[in-house]
This record gives sequence, C-alpha cells and structure tokens, in this order.
Amino acid sequence: MRFDDLPLHDATLSSVHACHETGRCDLTLRLGISGTHVLRFEGFNVLSVPRQEPWGPSCAVNATRQVSPRAYELELQSGDVIHIEARSWTFQKRCDEPPLVSGHPAQMRAAFMAAEAASGGPHVATFVLGKPSPSGSPARAAVEVCRGAETRWRIDLCDGLGESGFQDVRCVGDVVYVGYGQQVAVVSPMTGRVASYPLAGYFGHLFTAEDLDSKALGRSVLVSSASELLCFDAAGERVWRTTDLAIDGVIVHRVVGDAVEGSAEWDPPGGWRPFRLNLQSGKPA
Repeated sequence: MRFDDLPLHDATLSSVHACHETGRCDLTLRLGISGTHVLRFEGFNVLSVPRQEPWGPSCAVNATRQVSPRAYELELQSGDVIHIEARSWTFQKRCDEPPLVSGHPAQMRAAFMAAEAASGGPHVATFVLGKPSPSGSPARAAVEVCRGAETRWRIDLCDGLGESGFQDVRCVGDVVYVGYGQQVAVVSPMTGRVASYPLAGYFGHLFTAEDLDSKALGRSVLVSSASELLCFDAAGERVWRTTDLAIDGVIVHRVVGDAVEGSAEWDPPGGWRPFRLNLQSGKPA
C-alpha cells in the first residue's frame, strides 16, 4: 500500500511518541470499528508536530501524502501538518488492542461509510434519520454498527439533516451517538430507540471519557455545536443544554471533578475564549 492510500481520513490521532535514541516515532490512531492502529516510522531524522490549529481544534486526520522518497506528511483537520522524514514506515493494528469478544458481551463499534458500501440484508437492522429520497436513491451517508466482528445494524443519514464540515460517531455501552449536519442522534440498537436533537448551528464534536481521559465523565457524553454544549447521561438521555457559548465552535479540553473546561470561538478566525461549566447542571462554574 502506498502512503497516500492509507485509510486514515477521519481517523483520530491520539498520541505521538518519538524515541530519539532509537530513531523511532509512533503515531497512534483510532479508526472506528477497525480499532487502534500504529503508524511507525523507523530511522527518522526530522520531526515536526505543530499544534497551531489555524482551522480550529481537531485531532482528526484529513489526508496523508508522501512528498519525497523519505518525507511524509499527515494533514489534520485543524490545519496543522505533521512532517516526518524517515528511512521507512509500517502501519498495523496495535497488538495490545483488547479482543472484541471476552467473558462479557462483545463490544459495540461504529463507523461512517458511504451508504452504497454499508452492509445490508435481512440480518442487518436499519435505522433511518432524515427524509429518504422519494426516488429511492441512496442515503447521503451511513453508519455501520458492529457487535464483535459481525455487522448488526446500519443507520442511514438522509436529506433534511442540515450541513456541517464535521461528522462523528461514538459507542458508549449499548448507545450510539451520531453527529451529522445540524443534528445529533442517539440510537439504542438493542431496544430500537432513536432520538434526534436539532442543534443551533452545525454539529461540532463528540466527547467521551476516553476522548478526554477523564473518569469523572463516566459514561456520559458531551456534544458541541457551533454555539452550544449538550450533555447526555449513560442511558442516552439529555441532561442539560447550554446555549450561546460561542458563535463558531465549542471545544472541550478536559473534565476535572465537576467542571467542564473548554474554549469557545467568538471572533473567528482564532478568537477563542475559555469557559468553565458545572458537569451536573451545565451552568457556569
């Protein structure tokens, strides 16, 4: 596989680890239902990892490219470009990734894909968000949901959901959160429950305890839009909604105790201001 063809668009970059002594650099990336992978560079002599975020905060990959025989770049959706010059590279699933099936029920996983490529058939239950095309044309996009190694459900995203430059999906327990257009949908495939919440402006991001490395968040999920922040509990029920936080983007950086800390953009581009909300109520802390 060529470096430019790595399936990393929309993958989440979670860490960069460089060992100067050995000349090895590991980029850890989460690829939805494909799990966590490591992009490893051997014999690196140049490494640039900027975090200036000219397009706004994001850890998602936009594109990969090989710019010379020994030079490689990962463009993030923040606008930052990671540049590495190295002797060679490899890409493989992380060997310590937990198994899909253990003594507990298999983990639920979900990922976006083209509607035409999503699994179908009588063994796959389908949920529909938005308005299906009267002509029967494919949905705009789809989310495929797996239980263990088996595709069990799909969520079709049709017209009428609005527009956004961002999309995201998370599985927390048996609840699937889908952010798309100007909506966030909460789907419980095991029970068939579907709830869709219109957002004030475009969908921004989903934040879980794993994303924020925060035990305080538990199984709750934070959802941001262009101007607001929502909190859902472990059952997928909306707990609070705080509006008028920003005009062009809300980012959560951390959850510390009962406080949600983040940044809100009031003067784009780049006019970010910090905020601090109570985790239980969403009110200013």
